[in-house]
Amino acid sequence: GQVTFGNGGELRANAATLFLVQDADDTVTVYTGIANAPTLTVNTEDGEEFKPALRYESSVGFYAKWSNSFTFEAEYTQLTGLFDDPSYLVTGENCDKAGNNYSGNTSGLNLIQGNAAASNGKYVTGLFYNGGYLEFEITSDKAVTDAQLKLVLGCEYADITLTAATYQVEVNGSFVPYTATIKLGDGTEWTPNPGLRGSWQEINIGNITLNEGVNSIILRVNNSETPCGDAGTIDAASPMVDCIKIIADAQLTMTEYNKQ
Repeated sequence: GQVTFGNGGELRANAATLFLVQDADDTVTVYTGIANAPTLTVNTEDGEEFKPALRYESSVGFYAKWSNSFTFEAEYTQLTGLFDDPSYLVTGENCDKAGNNYSGNTSGLNLIQGNAAASNGKYVTGLFYNGGYLEFEITSDKAVTDAQLKLVLGCEYADITLTAATYQVEVNGSFVPYTATIKLGDGTEWTPNPGLRGSWQEINIGNITLNEGVNSIILRVNNSETPCGDAGTIDAASPMVDCIKIIADAQLTMTEYNKQ
């Protein structure tokens, strides 16, 4: 019959073994029943993720593990007070991060814009040039090799498609060769008007390694595409960045800037 797991938070250890048997006409349900619970991941011995919609023909051993889920906001990355920032045309001391909009330049805290559907109601945009980047400074209480990284992205002005080559993810100086093709937008023609096209998309980048102590996660524009054609100053396919999410068996904090 139907199997449920973890009702009322009975499992709180770091790991446990589950043996879930699914009948031909039934499904397996996994839930915690705990408000604000850590994230529960369930996998087979071979690392295959548990899929509730998949029909299992025989008994399968699953392993469950509690992990913590963290959301880190793009608007709290460092956008001002930079020193010799390698961004576009930014050198010297106490610099603002540079940016573009459709028909001109912007910088610093003006890169932060509002959207009711965004996490915390804000996002960062304007990095429409090759080399534009955001850096998240994440401190971990211990080293982990299987933290899961997700990006929450959107786009404005024109639909864009990104890959690991055109929108790079770098963790502690090493590039993450993620396989996802990131397609953002709503399928309509480009427009000179700013604002979210379609909806925010959560992109699974995959597993990353975090060191004990301070870690650097950089999202970097690595293209010179012109999604709006020759018009305006949109000089690269670059997403709006709402936040990043990390699931890890560790305690993580972010060095926050621009926070009132």
